[in-house]
Amino acid sequence: MAVSMSISRFRTLLGAALVALAQASAAPHQLAAQASDGLRVAVVAPQPLGLTVEQALGEVLLFDYSVSGSAYRMHVTLRPDEVSWTELREGGRSETDAAQSVRLDDHRLMMNWFEESGQFVVLYVDLLAGQTTYCGLLRPGVDDAGVCYTGTIEIPR
Repeated sequence: MAVSMSISRFRTLLGAALVALAQASAAPHQLAAQASDGLRVAVVAPQPLGLTVEQALGEVLLFDYSVSGSAYRMHVTLRPDEVSWTELREGGRSETDAAQSVRLDDHRLMMNWFEESGQFVVLYVDLLAGQTTYCGLLRPGVDDAGVCYTGTIEIPR
């Protein structure tokens, strides 16, 4: 899907998302509600999970963003070159998207991809702390602002 956005607007949004992700990575327990270029960030306490990236790849994980004020709980499967997700609500969406990933260390991963809707996503995953930060960036002509939500990661029972 082709998405039209100015390079400078894309850089601004991506920069704001990366700042929010860096803040979550540096001190997740201190992540305060902040706004930068229209991004909304919420406060959440991490839940220890203790997984490595190798253990998590290909496994179904439960991402819960409800503590951020959004209704999103979803099953997510991460692979180095794609992400599959299913919203856990009636009529929830499900898709598999080609993705790029960067392993930050044995327990942390960053990914990005375009969803079918055209939204550009940057995802930070801390499998040691059991925390994730999702930043969905502006879809030109559709959204007024991007969003960032921090949530927890669990292994579904």
